Amino acid sequence: MPKIEISQIISLLEKEVRPAMGCTEPAAVALACAYAARMCDGEIESVEALVDPNVYKNGMGVYVPGANMTGLRIAAALGAVIAQPDLELQVLGAVTPELLASALRLVEEGRVCVRPEGDFGQLKIFAKVKTGNHEGTATISGSHTNLSALFQDGQEIYSKPVSERALPELNWFRNVEVRDLVSSVSGYGSELDFLVDLAEQNYMVALQGIKDNLGVGLGHAIRKLMEEGLIGRDLANCAMLHTAGASDARMSGLPATVIATNGSGNQGITASVPLYVAAGERAVKRERLAEALAISHLMTIYVKLQIGKLSASCACAMAASVGAGCGLAYMFDYGMEAIENTVGMLAANLTGMICDGAKVSCSFKLATAACTAVQTALFAGKGISAPSGDGVLASSPEATIRNLGMVSTYGMRETDRVILDLMCEKNEAK
Repeated sequence: MPKIEISQIISLLEKEVRPAMGCTEPAAVALACAYAARMCDGEIESVEALVDPNVYKNGMGVYVPGANMTGLRIAAALGAVIAQPDLELQVLGAVTPELLASALRLVEEGRVCVRPEGDFGQLKIFAKVKTGNHEGTATISGSHTNLSALFQDGQEIYSKPVSERALPELNWFRNVEVRDLVSSVSGYGSELDFLVDLAEQNYMVALQGIKDNLGVGLGHAIRKLMEEGLIGRDLANCAMLHTAGASDARMSGLPATVIATNGSGNQGITASVPLYVAAGERAVKRERLAEALAISHLMTIYVKLQIGKLSASCACAMAASVGAGCGLAYMFDYGMEAIENTVGMLAANLTGMICDGAKVSCSFKLATAACTAVQTALFAGKGISAPSGDGVLASSPEATIRNLGMVSTYGMRETDRVILDLMCEKNEAK
């Protein structure tokens, strides 16, 4: 493969490491409805959103910023009344008391419908907004912000060819080797410095989650356990503490912006906070941290390209933990072999953690992913590795990651259906 230029890396990171307000799936539904509402004027009569099963699953149980409510109906209603698609995944940050009242009225009057439609693994959101004057429809597909079609009163306003909806700009990245990826960022810390500021933003959200005992309060509890001497204040536990705190804050609906990776705020947290914390504990130079963060985000994206944008696999465990672990092994200067061994050990450890939707208890999974990523990088630094050929492990990190993709996309399709059925059954029983 030709040498990867730093300009390619920066372009990719700037596109895939982006700010988001609240959980990404409700934000994406709100964004689609905002696009559709922009095509209308007058009082909103109805809002409808048809979403793929994974988006539906991930939006059922998470709190929506500014609303103190869970679910996609309030997110769709808010997107429609806000009608500012230029805000992208920060659209829910524009909630005001007046707009919230309007959205709640639409929901309470039964004028908002959100239901699953289509196949698993195909990220797609179709939104329709009707007023007395117009009907607007918008389709987001392929990624959480990729507008692929926009219509007003049945007339096409905007569309992309089908080939573009698959986001082929990432295709070149599917076939890179981990060694080439690492070498492509080494020595470019100054150019990648913006990643440190983004990581700090996620860290500040973590501090608020811990201090205010948000979500399930896991971050707050871990800090108390450290203060009481019941658990140690080591690198792994510090990473666990702050990663959990950030997830506690985000999934509780705190109206604060987090930096998402490949369309996921929780993955952005897992890919950045452990490295930021470890760098502070070990007095790592800023340039080295920037390069390590680049590796973490890039490896997260790399694994996600294999396991799918949305699936039955917890991507914080199967993608962002791999990213964080590789970034940490690089930051600690353990060498290329340790980085590659980190991939194998994490695949041997966390493969199979399911995604049962976005919700406040996701902080438990993020805490596990962060703690395990740090521990695994440290193990790799001591020469530990998982034997090639064990289970899903292959002879190279790239082949191992492809195997993870097979498990996630083909092996867990029925798991996804069962999870969604269980969640829908509970939701209907409320």
